[in-house]
Amino acid sequence: MIASYIREIHNIYTRGDFTEPSFYPCLRRLFEALSGDGCTVISAPKKTEAGFPDFIVRRGTEIVGYIEAKPLGADLEREERTEQLQRYRNAFPNLILTNFLQFRLYGNGKLVSTAELCDASDLSGPKPPNVLSKHLKPSSISLANFTTSQCLRFKMLRGWHPCLRRRRNSQETLS
Repeated sequence: MIASYIREIHNIYTRGDFTEPSFYPCLRRLFEALSGDGCTVISAPKKTEAGFPDFIVRRGTEIVGYIEAKPLGADLEREERTEQLQRYRNAFPNLILTNFLQFRLYGNGKLVSTAELCDASDLSGPKPPNVLSKHLKPSSISLANFTTSQCLRFKMLRGWHPCLRRRRNSQETLS
């Protein structure tokens, strides 16, 4: 699934006539496929108390998190300091910030984990980059600090497999 996602991103990128929303369908398909338990990812949801996040993640009628996308290759460390992201981090207990290649998970406003599939410069070649490349940041995460029952879990398996899962209780740990 990750390789397919990178191929789609590469194909759009190499055409050159893209905007941020050009990548939305790829991201939606990735998260829905990796959720494994019926999550629905909706782009451009209605306004929330904090603004207009790019995606809302639901399991049935339950909101389990939000995703804010920035342009491909954007500096996410800079983006997380913006007024918009401060609002989102304060309002949403589960938020993923992405530039389609890097992913940053925030739980209750705090950075929980990051993952990078590849660098934007890797997309300029004639073939999609190998996501098991030197750019991978292997990690595994524990999200035991989440205290809300409506919890988005984001797990990196060896740094290349982000997925969504339903939180069963506030003390459960991913390893």
